[in-house]
Formats: sequence, structure tokens, C-alpha cells
Amino acid sequence: MFSREKGDIVLAALQISPPIGSKARKINAALQTLQYEKDVIDERGFDVTIDGKFQLSPTYNMIGSLSAATLNLPLDRAVDEVNSITEALDTRNTQWQRIALALGWRSWDTGVKIEEHDLIKTKAKEARKIAGKEKAKETRKINKQKTKEYNNYRVKILNSLPDDIRIKIQEEEKKQGFTMPAYKLQKIEEKYLDLK
Repeated sequence: MFSREKGDIVLAALQISPPIGSKARKINAALQTLQYEKDVIDERGFDVTIDGKFQLSPTYNMIGSLSAATLNLPLDRAVDEVNSITEALDTRNTQWQRIALALGWRSWDTGVKIEEHDLIKTKAKEARKIAGKEKAKETRKINKQKTKEYNNYRVKILNSLPDDIRIKIQEEEKKQGFTMPAYKLQKIEEKYLDLK
């Protein structure tokens, strides 16, 4: 994925030609919708209603932006109008927001939020948090097992070495402040076995 800064640089460069810059901005808008509304798009798909209320999925915003950019078909404006009318009829919005939306302002201009989408995002965030904790728990368990295996291997190798070599290795580890990596222990083991 492009970072926002890189995307802004590319968009600024494409402004040399206004028609190309306009198309690039619309494609960027579709990509931004995909990035910021991913959880809602995953859950809703192409739904046009949510909780029995008419509300277009953000998928339609993406389709509208892409059709305006590639086919010169202004579906993005149609989607924006449908969303504005839907929010203008929603009694949860304040009176001034509803009037502004009816007069043609966009929902992002008036600060209107789609509560159902916010709820979906909150649930998805919580699910990711729980999944992250489970993954971290599993990773800690694996790392603990690897550390145990490494320590057993290290003890086995050091115990099989002559005392003078073992003492030298332990002094070097103490001086460096960390134990010898497994690949170095393997080399020492191979060298010692070759000597035997």
C-alpha cells in the first residue's frame, strides 16, 4: 500500500494535467475508502440496508469513484447524493445538519456520522485486539519452547567440550553480555567432533 505522503506527492505531480489529476484523485479516493472502511466493506459487501434502514455500503463509494475516474460516469456524485438524502431523513442528526444535507452539503462537510458503521469498526477493532492477544500468547509459548530447546542444546554442547574450551567460551559470553548463538554452538560442536 502507498503511504499517504507518497500518494500526495504523486497526486501533486499529476496536477500538471488537470484531467489526469482529477482522475488520479478519484482513484485515490477509492483506495482511501478501501483502506479506511475495510471492516465495514468486509461485513456489508454490497448491502443497501443496515438494521432495516436504507444506507449504502462504502463499496458503492468505491465503485462510484472508480467509474468516474475510468469511465467518466459520475456515479460518485449519485452515491454522494443518495447518502446525503439518507442522512437528511435520519432523525438522529441535528436540525441544522439535516437542512444542510437537504440543501446539497455532503455528510463529511456537516460532521454527520453513520453510527452503524462506527459500531462495525469498533467491533472489528475489538476482535483484532483479542486475536492479537491470542497470537501474542501463542508466540510467547513458541519462543519459550525455543529458548528451552536452545538452553538444553547449549548445556549439552558445553558439557561435551573440554574444560579449558568451555571456560574460555563462558568467559567470552560473560564479557559480551549474552550467550553464544546456536549457529556458533553448532560450529564449535562440528569442530570438536572433528577433533575427536
